[in-house]
Amino acid sequence: MDKFFENIKIKRLLMIYIGSVLILAVISELQFLNLTNILNIDMVVLLCNLIIIIWILFKMVKSKINIKEKIADLRSDLKISDVILSFLINVGLTVGILATVCYIAAHLCPSAMNSLLNEVNETEASTVYSTIVYTVSAALVAPVAEEFMFRGIILNRLKIKFGVKKAVIISSILFGLIHSNLGILSAVVFGICMAVVYLKTKNIFVTVSIHCVNNLITCLGGIISLFTSSGSASQSSIITINDISLIWLIGGIIAIIASIVMSYYFFKRNKAEIAVNMQLVKRK
Repeated sequence: MDKFFENIKIKRLLMIYIGSVLILAVISELQFLNLTNILNIDMVVLLCNLIIIIWILFKMVKSKINIKEKIADLRSDLKISDVILSFLINVGLTVGILATVCYIAAHLCPSAMNSLLNEVNETEASTVYSTIVYTVSAALVAPVAEEFMFRGIILNRLKIKFGVKKAVIISSILFGLIHSNLGILSAVVFGICMAVVYLKTKNIFVTVSIHCVNNLITCLGGIISLFTSSGSASQSSIITINDISLIWLIGGIIAIIASIVMSYYFFKRNKAEIAVNMQLVKRK
């Protein structure tokens, strides 16, 4: 599968993705779609990713890649420990950084933090349509497209030019940059974890599966809150600056340390298999 992805140029990938965004942006300006808000930002992202998935799957079939065999290999290639560790590392870093930054911001810039919290608390509740679109996009479509792009095409193309180590770091940084501000670092680390798993298994559908599980679990909160709330933020769900106590800082630091320890264990456990793969792709 490495050879397949190595033959797809990153420039071609970017052209197709940017072209999809531009076409959908023009279509979204049609009066009917503008009034109904059917083609919102989440739907545009979903469709763009879907186009990438269809394009890559078409090329796989054309290149006679045995997709069914790779999916069947999940039974032996997919390790539950990789799923759990990747999820815990990602969530631990995200929650830890968020809690720590919020505590520091609340004490250094209380007025700015107050404004931010007010904005978050006043945000309108999500509709059923937007929640469904976001969940399908984030938990199913985006993980497939992102793994095909970042661990498939970008990682494999970059390792030809820069070697495995630099390719893993660069592709993971690029992966992190497409995520939200406070989630960039955790996304970079998660990207490195997925690169390690891909290099170990040589099966892109393994990282797709882990990515889907990770995103689906993180989306469950939004789904549950949609069907348990009355359509507006309840008083108990409103966060004020007074709620941000020392426990946020302590909990945040503990979560970050725990994630670092788990990351060390994750990479150490896979070190031998990564080294073997690095030797195989060294320039002759």
